[in-house]
Amino acid sequence: MVGERTSDDAEFFLTDLASRLEGRVQLSTDGHRIYEGTIGPSFRNNVDWAQIQKHYATGEVGKYSPAVCIGTKRRATKGGPDPARISTSYVERQNLTMRMGMRRFTRLDQRVQPQGRERSRLVAGRDRRAAGLIVNRGTETKR
Repeated sequence: MVGERTSDDAEFFLTDLASRLEGRVQLSTDGHRIYEGTIGPSFRNNVDWAQIQKHYATGEVGKYSPAVCIGTKRRATKGGPDPARISTSYVERQNLTMRMGMRRFTRLDQRVQPQGRERSRLVAGRDRRAAGLIVNRGTETKR
């Protein structure tokens, strides 16, 4: 799903995610406040949810240089999440893998890029491979 960081899009995404999972799950998100009103209803309060907020150093950085993370604050928001599993690293790695895989579509020479159906097939296949969920506590996904 492609969307904005709005309450409506968050509710749509989280309701869809919850419909694909069985049992109680542990969910970790960033500190965006938009999730506060959507996670409980979307999962029917059958969720252990924590937020992780990263703090970055201030100062001059280059145009393409990432900010340096100097610390994190973890907060159990709903239920009883396992503190050892509060992490957004899985999805951050997935995003990096997706961005690096999509770099081939940014080449200036259009002749080397797949076109039409072939391009759609490649992107869809990459999306399916990258969409694996890490679900804690032995929860299984519905097929």
